[in-house]
Amino acid sequence: MQTILTVAQQVLIIFLLIGVGITVRKTNLVTAEASRIFSNLLITVIMPAMLIDACIRPFRREDLQALGFAFLLALVFHILNIILATVLIRKREDPDYRVERMGAIYSNCGFMTFPILQATLGDIGVFYGIAYVAVSGIFSWTHGWHNLTGEKLNVRKVFLNPGMLAVLIGLPIYFLQIPLPGVVTETISMMGDVNTPLAMIITGIFLAEVDLKSLFTDFAVLLAAAVRLLIAPGAMLLILFLTRASGLFPAAGDVIFAHIVPAACPSAAFTILLVSRLRLNSGRSAGIIAVSTLFSVITVPLFAYLASLL
Repeated sequence: MQTILTVAQQVLIIFLLIGVGITVRKTNLVTAEASRIFSNLLITVIMPAMLIDACIRPFRREDLQALGFAFLLALVFHILNIILATVLIRKREDPDYRVERMGAIYSNCGFMTFPILQATLGDIGVFYGIAYVAVSGIFSWTHGWHNLTGEKLNVRKVFLNPGMLAVLIGLPIYFLQIPLPGVVTETISMMGDVNTPLAMIITGIFLAEVDLKSLFTDFAVLLAAAVRLLIAPGAMLLILFLTRASGLFPAAGDVIFAHIVPAACPSAAFTILLVSRLRLNSGRSAGIIAVSTLFSVITVPLFAYLASLL
């Protein structure tokens, strides 16, 4: 019960931050164009700093097994998400189905997950969560890009996107225990601390432009949100329960928890940036983010609690 209360409290804080974003947009303190500038700052500077910061920790040999399991889980989660979204959200003549699949597959793992993991598992939870974010980044710039554009795989996008670069920098720092000056680590830490507040305020700015009433009668939006919040994490939780994966090694339960939380988070705010850049239906993307974010106040604590029981 303590787990569900802790997670619910973190989700409430996130909603309050989103409320700040809605307020500053509705009162014209921030323009929509300014939010896009902040979004680029978030993706290219702030989130990478947070990922690197999570890797600046003492090396423990037992973490190797846990981290390997974490990457395997993240890979399985994303493959399962892609299969479910492809089967349940059928191809149509209009390209909106591509946007809906994107919203159903990719979660707000980079922005919403870490405060929850920090509050429940501490620094080690954030460390395990890096695997999910890294794999999500790889899939976003490969499958996600192909899903939206139909273009073939661009290897350059896999390794030169900001999130992947941060992981490629952070993991060697951890495994090789590369010493960094205190002023550098403190700077990285301070930038990383801005990640969730800024991301949620930006999300609120985008949501301020959405007509929420119309979304609750849009079956396609509701289906994408249901896949994201219930069907995909529910299927993965069932697989983990049936395979008794939490008993594989001592830290397996914590690794599973650190992956169920991001798997159950609402649609990624990042998707609207890609959709907008490609001049697809950003309103549909924002709608899926809005609906899934609203319902996540119930679903994220629920799945976190169920994961803690494994």
